Amino acid sequence: EELLKVERASDSEKREWELKQQGISDLLELYQQELELISEELESAGSSLEKMNEELESVKASVAAFQQAREVLVGRIDQQRGRLFKLYGMFPEPLQQQLLGEKDNLLNDALVLKDKVASVVRVLKAADKFNRIVSYSEEIHEIDGEERQLRVLYVGLAGAYYVSGSTSGTGKPSQEGWIWKSGNTLQESIARAIAVFQKTARPQLVNLPVEVQSK
Repeated sequence: EELLKVERASDSEKREWELKQQGISDLLELYQQELELISEELESAGSSLEKMNEELESVKASVAAFQQAREVLVGRIDQQRGRLFKLYGMFPEPLQQQLLGEKDNLLNDALVLKDKVASVVRVLKAADKFNRIVSYSEEIHEIDGEERQLRVLYVGLAGAYYVSGSTSGTGKPSQEGWIWKSGNTLQESIARAIAVFQKTARPQLVNLPVEVQSK
């Protein structure tokens, strides 16, 4: 009987040990699964991080290229602004008055890039428009050492004709501004052309000489 009790106790302990061993085995398997999941997540995170780094480098390269292109554009716009400022002095007086505000912009380095570009475009458009039309203006200029009130007919940016009382002459652009010269042989033709332009005379063809400058 004592032997039977010992055997029963041994069998009970054996089963209990087997159950504990199975529990430990199940727990180890669960830990292994969790480790595998963690490894997959780490690997995925590593791959995402590597991809993120690649995208970041691509963005950095794009930004650097943009900055370089912007610097080139700023340099070109500033060159154009300098050239236009020099040309401003060669513009006829009516065009200068029209672009008086833009003259200040051409000298203002504090302007942001888009405003610099807009200013250059406005000057170029205004100059191109003036160059395509005939314009009339009344101005005061020194002729033969005497200030005179001129009635001026501009033929684009290339030249102009004027009458002043009993005198007449021509004007042409130069690096120092417009040069006005008298020449009474054109007075009648110029006066007639101005009258036709102002619609105080019937439409008619008026011949005026054009001076061609060789380069």
